[in-house]
Amino acid sequence: MSRPRVVLVDGTNLAHRGYHAARQRVPVENAAVIGCRGQLKRALDAAEGQAVMVAWDGKGAAAVRRSVVPSYKAHRERDASIGAR
Repeated sequence: MSRPRVVLVDGTNLAHRGYHAARQRVPVENAAVIGCRGQLKRALDAAEGQAVMVAWDGKGAAAVRRSVVPSYKAHRERDASIGAR
């Protein structure tokens, strides 16, 4: 019996990318969800996935990354349209 093919997803990254991919064509309140759905479906189809696991960054994850790599996202400007972090 073969094991199911599992697709592991970085949920935080997918939500961010999904938001920016969809925000021009759907209501901004729904952009992350709709963008994620489309990208996740394409990834599952491409990998012929039978199951999916999504991992999300915990609270303070960016601070942990910055403590390990001080230059983490140092060059990025904050996008005020996204809201408080």
